[in-house]
Amino acid sequence: MKKIAFIGLGAMGERIANHILEAGYSLIVFNRNLSKTSEFIKKGAFVANSPKNAAEFADIVFVMVTDDKASKEVWFANKTGAILGMSPEKVAIDMSTLSVTGSQQLANAFKDKGIPYIEAPVVGSRPQADAKQLMVLAGGAEAPFLKVQPVFECFAAKVNLLGGIGKASALKLAINSLFGVQASAFAEMLATLKSVGYEPDILESIFADLPITSPIMKMLMGLMLNKKHEPLFPIKLVEKDLGYAAELVSSHGLKPTLVEACRNAFKCAVDKGYG
Repeated sequence: MKKIAFIGLGAMGERIANHILEAGYSLIVFNRNLSKTSEFIKKGAFVANSPKNAAEFADIVFVMVTDDKASKEVWFANKTGAILGMSPEKVAIDMSTLSVTGSQQLANAFKDKGIPYIEAPVVGSRPQADAKQLMVLAGGAEAPFLKVQPVFECFAAKVNLLGGIGKASALKLAINSLFGVQASAFAEMLATLKSVGYEPDILESIFADLPITSPIMKMLMGLMLNKKHEPLFPIKLVEKDLGYAAELVSSHGLKPTLVEACRNAFKCAVDKGYG
């Protein structure tokens, strides 16, 4: 079995790393907050003292952090970056939701070192991660992808190889933007209809049967109407992804009108302390 390094034990990374460990792989973990690693030690994983140290002992290195800046820090930090512990026989995988430009810059840096790189953002949130029902959107060359595909299948129900670097990141940003636009539009209409005098149970029964109500909106509708606001997708990350999506749209000569409007709604929530 291959040795796997997993760097970044946030809400999603922690769950994915657990599935990899449960599948029988030898696992090395690194997280800036060491308290996150204690349960992994109990289950037989090894804890590295830096990303470089984690990569030195692994065949495949996963990174899952918040954004472009954090990703670059993990991979390329002076003296501690994971790339310093890698060689052409290993595979680098970044599962963070990055900008297209950020992912392409990573790919170029790894190409200069002769190290295979796969971008692999996932579709799904905590419930899908718990149930091993995530969807992997992978970009990169076929040979390293086939090498790591069995590891993806430890935690994902569907794994897609979508072509060159940047295509998977672009699709992930499009998916998250469509989610954000639907969520903000429904929240706006829900607040309006409640002001008009509609009761939550009436709204839920009517919207549930409408063809315009997508599966994700049915889920969000139930949460909103029942005032269940525990974060499954932190607002500050939605706002970050919408910013990356707006950059992507603009870079292709289009106007990100709806994406920017949606981003402003989420930014307002962040500014009010709901990030």
